[in-house]
This record gives sequence, structure tokens and C-alpha cells, in this order.
Amino acid sequence: MAKTTTTGRARLYPWRVDGNFESSEVEQQVALMGELIERAADQLHDLPPDALLFRPEGVWFSIAWLALHMSKNEHEQIRHLLPVTDWHTLGQEPPQLGKELAERLQWGGLESPQPPPDSLVDPATLAETMRSVYQEFTVPVCRRVADPDARLGESCLFATPRDLIAHMNWHWTYHSGQIGLLRLQWGDEYVWILAERT
Repeated sequence: MAKTTTTGRARLYPWRVDGNFESSEVEQQVALMGELIERAADQLHDLPPDALLFRPEGVWFSIAWLALHMSKNEHEQIRHLLPVTDWHTLGQEPPQLGKELAERLQWGGLESPQPPPDSLVDPATLAETMRSVYQEFTVPVCRRVADPDARLGESCLFATPRDLIAHMNWHWTYHSGQIGLLRLQWGDEYVWILAERT
């Protein structure tokens, strides 16, 4: 039984993303990803370090690791979309992460040491990490994807941008559920609500 209950931010429908996209379908799916990220950020925004590092018996991961893992995986997968766009013709350099942000993500790997450093066991830092990967890398890369059915390289697990982005939305949803369960087991029940219909 949870000791406390916290009401979360309202879930927003429909979702939106700023900027012109070459593909309306990609835009819609990337906008959904942004909403899922905001939901995950809200799930942990008020948690103290002991909650972010809490691991019940038999569980090897924590909320802090999950936040870093979701962002690391997002970056690793979205990189496969870079060759879909001819950046040279656009007169642009492909988007890339800053050094500090890239270093944070190294703590979200399946083989990364646990726990993450104290500097990352902070809800504001974790939320900023999640949002920054999305805003600085995912959105600029996906904005230029004109064909959701373009064939991706053989090194990618997914055949098309459509498949890859769909997987990322599943990945965020799956691990967000784990965050909610860990939070509940730690002692606080996160209650979701809907925004008013528009």
C-alpha cells in the first residue's frame, strides 16, 4: 500500500511539436514521443535521490537508470535516420549531441555501472536530459525525414523510419510503466489525469 499519492500532470491530446516536418506522419509520431517524454519526466520530477535509486529485491535497475536508458536508446536508434537525409544538399551539418549530454547518456547502457553518479541522481537533471535529446537531436533529425518507408541500413534493427519511430514510442511507454511501478513500490502512487477535452 502506497504511503502517499501524487496527482500527475494532465495527459495532453492531441499532441503537438514545433517546426515544419517533411512528413506529416513522422511529425505526428514524433509529437507523440514528445508527450510520452513529458509524461516520464513528470513521473520523476518530484522524487528525492533515495526514490530515484530505489531498487526492490530482485530488480537491478532504478528510476534514475531508466531515465538515462530511455534517452540513450532514443539517441542510438534515431542516429539510424541520419542517412535518410542529404544534409550536404541542405547546406547543413547533421545534428549531434553536445559533449556533456553525450557523457550523461553513457550511464544508461545495459552494461553501465550502477548507480549513476550523484550529479545525475537529480530529477531536474534527468528531465533535462530526456528533453534535450528529444529537442536537440530527435526532432531536428526526424523533421527532415520525407519518406516514412525509406529503407534503412542493414545495421539498423528496423526496416523503415516508420518502424523505428514506432518502436521508440513503445520503448518510452514500456519503461514509463516501470517507473510508475518502482515509484509505487518506493511508497508513492502516481495518479494520472486527462486534460480537459478541446
